Amino acid sequence: MTQEHYAKGKVIGFLKFVPEIKLTKNQKKYCLFQLGVKTGSYSDDYSFLAFSEKAEEICKLPIMTIIEVVFHFKNNTYTRKDGTRVAEMFAVNHFTSKITVLSKPDPQQAENETAEEIEDDLPF
Repeated sequence: MTQEHYAKGKVIGFLKFVPEIKLTKNQKKYCLFQLGVKTGSYSDDYSFLAFSEKAEEICKLPIMTIIEVVFHFKNNTYTRKDGTRVAEMFAVNHFTSKITVLSKPDPQQAENETAEEIEDDLPF
């Protein structure tokens, strides 16, 4: 099966909640985490997957930690069990290639303020 890259992108946002480690059927650790992004009057949330040691690292971070995720879209062509050929473009949350922690919040600030209050102070 051949896969090819369509596009590459980057999201920088703040950790919306502390995720939990989960296990695949093969006992591989992973977590689903969500980043909040706000630019002017526009805001959105993006979900990503992290695996193994990176998943463990993210699950130990406090909310409001600033994280950068580099991702890529891929297309995939495969044959279903009924014999039909299918071409799909996958969502970014399944194909992260680099996750970097850029900064962590001050512990006292995180205790005294909610995510909504801090959100307006982000540099993006």
